[in-house]
Amino acid sequence: MDTKYKKPEGDAEQRDSLNDLRQVISYASLLGLKKAHLIYGVAGNARSIETRHEGITVYTYGLDLGKSPEEIENQLDVLVRNLKTNE
Repeated sequence: MDTKYKKPEGDAEQRDSLNDLRQVISYASLLGLKKAHLIYGVAGNARSIETRHEGITVYTYGLDLGKSPEEIENQLDVLVRNLKTNE
């Protein structure tokens, strides 16, 4: 799992930065993992990306840290459920 406290550098807010994806795929590859998680500290929908050559699936999430503490806690609850589902 890797967290980024910045907006993704892609074309749209929902598009992940290729550099961020490469980094988390490298981590997973070095550790022999088939799944990796990338969390951004900005609003965004959860999604998954499967790499062709490495066979690693990257799950990306966005947490809107500009929300109230209660709303952030709700987002974290959803994130934890997603992490458990995609173990």
